[in-house]
Amino acid sequence: MMNDYRRLRNEFDENWRQFERYCGEQYKDAELRQRILHFAREHARELWPQPDVQDVARSLAEMECVGDSERARGQGLLPQGDLCPLDPWVKSATAYLRRHFNLDFEQICQDICRERKRELCQAVGLPPQWEDGEFEAVMRIIYQIRCNLVHGGKPQGLGDEQLARDRRLLELGNIVLLRVLEQLRAYSAIPNLHRSTSM
Repeated sequence: MMNDYRRLRNEFDENWRQFERYCGEQYKDAELRQRILHFAREHARELWPQPDVQDVARSLAEMECVGDSERARGQGLLPQGDLCPLDPWVKSATAYLRRHFNLDFEQICQDICRERKRELCQAVGLPPQWEDGEFEAVMRIIYQIRCNLVHGGKPQGLGDEQLARDRRLLELGNIVLLRVLEQLRAYSAIPNLHRSTSM
């Protein structure tokens, strides 16, 4: 499983690098999180209708909310623990997608989320109202996955359950990033884009 994780991680890193380069050139005056949301707003009409993007969105909505490893590190929770506190906006984006797919937020928390994750979720309280659309919510969650890769603990320190979950998140992130890069190639927005062989 570790070798598969590393392969998916490398593919995600390369896909994100190309995507971030484009966003950096297009939205120079914004910090990275806002660059990602600017991109999502501008391209939602073309990308959200794609069936694979919507499949990823539903999969993300059916999973535990993605934690915030940078916040966890600030609270001294990493690398000792696998679970991270939530970013309120990631919780908001996840709740928005669950509403879109008519999923019960509380039922998923009871059926899917680990007990410690439920405690961390409850500590956040009611999330702020998500003010963007579905594709923006997907990209906000994928951005959080990227941040966790940069700021999180080493994969060797993860338990099997968390490693399997992180592997799945990388798979989902790669599906969307590859679709994004395909769209940018169609626009010739990034010359000489490296074509990943993943998926």
